[in-house]
Amino acid sequence: MPVRYIERANRIAAERGTTPYQYTVHAAAPPLASLAKPLAQCRVALITSGGVHHVRQEPFEERDDTTFRELPKDVPLNELRIRHGGYNHADADRDPNCVLPLTVMRQMEAEGVIGALASPVFSFMGRVPSRLRLMQETAPGLAKRLRAADVDACLLVPA
Repeated sequence: MPVRYIERANRIAAERGTTPYQYTVHAAAPPLASLAKPLAQCRVALITSGGVHHVRQEPFEERDDTTFRELPKDVPLNELRIRHGGYNHADADRDPNCVLPLTVMRQMEAEGVIGALASPVFSFMGRVPSRLRLMQETAPGLAKRLRAADVDACLLVPA
């Protein structure tokens, strides 16, 4: 069954009295880059837009939250929660790996497929109307944290 995302987003916007959804358009696509070393030697960051947070962290706001949460890579899955108003996260509530594949990333690290899973793991909330704030504040802040963690590659997991 197809999900009519834009139609649904516009219906929700109308119900809330907010502006309809608009795609963010960039004049040029970002350049693609090859890895500088083999994946088995890379420190890989895991980033989700699924609204995942630790039980002791402040949950995301239901609307327009442009913050991100940092989670240790060894966090027990049963200590994770999801707060996100943009998708039905019932399956992810049962198994956070749906939107934050920690189990498989830990396995890839243990088997040497990747050099290391970077810690912390990052989570933010996708489908945020304040895209400008995301681009001007959240993204640079996250990029700074990724550089500090000496990350070679990122796995981005959309919700």
